[in-house]
Amino acid sequence: MKKISTAILLTAIFLAGCVVPGQETPVKPATSPKIANNDFFPLGWFTSLSKDEIGGLKDVGANFAITYVLSGRLKKELLSDVLDEAERKNIKVLLDVTSDWKWFDDDMPIPNDPIGNWNWSLDHAYSKRASHHGGWNDELNTHGFIMPEAGYPAMNVQDHDMIEQWVYIPSKNDVKELMIEFYASKGGPSFSWNHRVYWGEDLIKRGDPKEKETISPFRAGDLPKERDKWIKLTFRANDINLDATLVRGVNFINYGSQVYWDLMTRRTGKERIQERVNYLKGKKALFGWYLCDEPELRNIDPPRLKEIYDQIKEVDQEHIVTPVFQDWKVMEQYKDSCDIFFLDCYPVTVKSRSMDWMTQWVVEGARVAAKYKKPFVFVPQGFGDAPEYPLWTMPTKHELRWMTWTPIILGARGICYWAYYKASKEVIEESGKLFKEVGQYKDFLTKGTPVTGLSSSITSDSDFDGNPDLMYSAYDLAGKRLLMVSNGTSRAFDKVRLVGPGYEKDFDLEPYGVKIIMENLEDNR
Repeated sequence: MKKISTAILLTAIFLAGCVVPGQETPVKPATSPKIANNDFFPLGWFTSLSKDEIGGLKDVGANFAITYVLSGRLKKELLSDVLDEAERKNIKVLLDVTSDWKWFDDDMPIPNDPIGNWNWSLDHAYSKRASHHGGWNDELNTHGFIMPEAGYPAMNVQDHDMIEQWVYIPSKNDVKELMIEFYASKGGPSFSWNHRVYWGEDLIKRGDPKEKETISPFRAGDLPKERDKWIKLTFRANDINLDATLVRGVNFINYGSQVYWDLMTRRTGKERIQERVNYLKGKKALFGWYLCDEPELRNIDPPRLKEIYDQIKEVDQEHIVTPVFQDWKVMEQYKDSCDIFFLDCYPVTVKSRSMDWMTQWVVEGARVAAKYKKPFVFVPQGFGDAPEYPLWTMPTKHELRWMTWTPIILGARGICYWAYYKASKEVIEESGKLFKEVGQYKDFLTKGTPVTGLSSSITSDSDFDGNPDLMYSAYDLAGKRLLMVSNGTSRAFDKVRLVGPGYEKDFDLEPYGVKIIMENLEDNR
């Protein structure tokens, strides 16, 4: 098939019911107005959405795509063309329109060439472990970096973006001016430091002799009056001609005694978000709007995510709006910014192939979603062997199947595989087989009647996490029964028995094994 590149996700299977561990009666998952009574059964990869990638999705039987930060950099006209191609391929798209992103925090982007005296301080930190500062001169202090051409991650700044910078000024400080300057280009190989913003007095004189014209820095306001606390400095990218640029370097400058600098974040402007939503909301292939990946790790707090959510809803009430979370413990904090809860989990590491802790992740995520009557989509691991993530390795076919079916049994409203940059050929091919396997039970999972009163001969909880070793769910439709069973342990089960009113079934289960059984109800009476 054609290559599917960039950060990749596979999504979402809508089902009708599930067994919650600790109770034998399947329960209906929560719904949202958009997908209530909807039998759409989305299956697809997270992609940067080129036309070739849309074709690649179709090659493996997908009918769904989710985009990542990359689409926030693309022209809306190009996105329109891709959505038209998706419509021709009968693929629905969850499209991102916001690119809020923390550029760097506790270390500089690597590789880089440092500028000035770059120092880290553990005494003061806004977001994590450390802040940074220059030397200890009484007048001009400069520290920063330039990234090589192939450096990662460079920062893409768009029209109407806001830049936020956190700064800490000690109480015994006589600083008179703060300045930030960016090494950026509006396309092509020509980069310039001619993008400067300052607060306070106009004392710092900067200029690059290579620049044909030196543009005066933009004064964003007075120096902050607060001392001994972290203060957020904010300015518009357009005010310093930084919009539509690629940024590969930054200098932090202060005139006077030392200050501490920390997290820098790019925020997507409301004008840009609403312009894109208005332009694309009429596309038939559009399923909804993707807010961001793991907001709790990207300096996007609940009020900010709700702000973006509301900006989208102002101009589009019809489509779903949702992010993906890294930890079920934060889902409740962001409940007002989600029409669907997405949650990821990556249990297969280079040191361990134990996957049972994923069970708790699914159960807790489903519980939060049900509490707020919203669908739940789970994001299991579909990636590995990536230099940027040395901890994880590629799941086997057996593991991938277990991570697909177990969340469905436990209450997920959908399934979403994620891979970094690109999935392996083997994983992509296996996803196609899983698309086919799960897809053939679409009517049972969306229209079937949950089976109640079933019980199992296996009731153990070997890891004492409150969740049973054996997980199961069943649905009846048109005289047939779909039975789904998952072994959540690394040991085999022999002669497992499931019984219920007028029903009895025996089978064996291999370690982390899944049984999908379809049979006529009359055969078990």
